[in-house]
Amino acid sequence: MLRAVDIAKLGSDRKKVKEIYMRAFPREERMPFWMMRAMAKMQNTEFLAFYEEELLCGFVYMAVAGNIVFVMFFAVEESLRYRGYGSRILAEIQAHHPGQKIVISIEKCDGDAPDLEKRLRRKNFYLRNGFQE
Repeated sequence: MLRAVDIAKLGSDRKKVKEIYMRAFPREERMPFWMMRAMAKMQNTEFLAFYEEELLCGFVYMAVAGNIVFVMFFAVEESLRYRGYGSRILAEIQAHHPGQKIVISIEKCDGDAPDLEKRLRRKNFYLRNGFQE
């Protein structure tokens, strides 16, 4: 079973979350990590690390407004990908926000993208987990 921990309550693992973030997102798509941490103190922002026992599996950074949960950044530790952790984290997000609409923004999957295969894998991951275009 996964457990979610607020980033503000993390000790040394905060650095590991930052490393996952830096590896998962290209520079042009990232916001400064310090800004994410600062904004996570706001009432409608959640920045959570996910653990299986003591193993850091990934994180999610999202905004909650009324009935909408907008996932802005979501990543699983590279060495743990393709083992079901991403699906389990999405299930935890849904369990923490029952009845709310969860929105995830992904890159366009058009033929001109240099990393089209990667984008299509991400899109198919969300579709397999019950999300719709």
